[in-house]
Amino acid sequence: MAEAHDQLHATIVGRVEDPLASLMPGASPADVTRTAHVCLAVYKSGLELVLAHEGAERGACVQEIKDVLVRCPRGSSLGGRPMPPPGHPDCAPRRGCLECG
Repeated sequence: MAEAHDQLHATIVGRVEDPLASLMPGASPADVTRTAHVCLAVYKSGLELVLAHEGAERGACVQEIKDVLVRCPRGSSLGGRPMPPPGHPDCAPRRGCLECG
């Protein structure tokens, strides 16, 4: 059973690495793999949170997880600096905008 779990985990990480690599130009394969593992961990942890809530709160949890996952690889490609919130006015992401600071 543990082997099957490990194989599933490796397959999922591999499938996450491909699109991440395009979002992380210039990142090393090790960085892409690490970020894929983090994204999977966030997703798995978030799934528990989503299943523990209903209605509007569940929807809000889903949106928060999506926001984290969208920002995660982009922050990694900027040397770990977080991206501004989606739709943030006047941001210049490639400068590493931290709330336009």
